[in-house]
Amino acid sequence: MIVLVTRRVKAGKEREFEDFLERVRTLAAAHGSRGMTVIPPPNGSGEYAIVYRFADAEQLAAWRFSAARAALIAESYDLAESPPLERDLTGLDGWFARADGLVVRPPPRWKT
Repeated sequence: MIVLVTRRVKAGKEREFEDFLERVRTLAAAHGSRGMTVIPPPNGSGEYAIVYRFADAEQLAAWRFSAARAALIAESYDLAESPPLERDLTGLDGWFARADGLVVRPPPRWKT
């Protein structure tokens, strides 16, 4: 399972947000994450993209609904302009991203 999360960070809070992401990485790994990739904001836009990978839906759900994750997200509200936007990715759409940070819509299944 792959999840794409985007957060627009408040100006001047970038370093604190990156420290926060390291705590998220550690906690997610303890909940079975197979890795987390952080894509820094392009051209100073302030919007970070974070990609989580989990082995299956059960591990993802355990992470997503954990009290520890909820506490971390609550802690981050003063760092970002809005709550995190999450999108579950399936198939090849999790592998490709455009230069502007948007995920490319995959071709129809019959073409892949």
